Amino acid sequence: MKAYHVNTEEAVQIHHDLNAKLSLGMHWGTFPLTAEPPMEPFQRLNRIRAQGGIAKGTAFETLKVGETFTINK
Repeated sequence: MKAYHVNTEEAVQIHHDLNAKLSLGMHWGTFPLTAEPPMEPFQRLNRIRAQGGIAKGTAFETLKVGETFTINK
């Protein structure tokens, strides 16, 4: 899936490169499209968060399957 998706670490790097205030992880845990277990990207993102790998004042969120997220301006 490399041609179409980024892994968790690449997504976090993109978050930082763009100086994003908010990023949303998508397409994890829905369909078994790769060799990794479906929950692995979510677990890796949680480890990155716990290690302080998300810039202070920013957020990298994930949604449950079917969950909605409202962005207030």
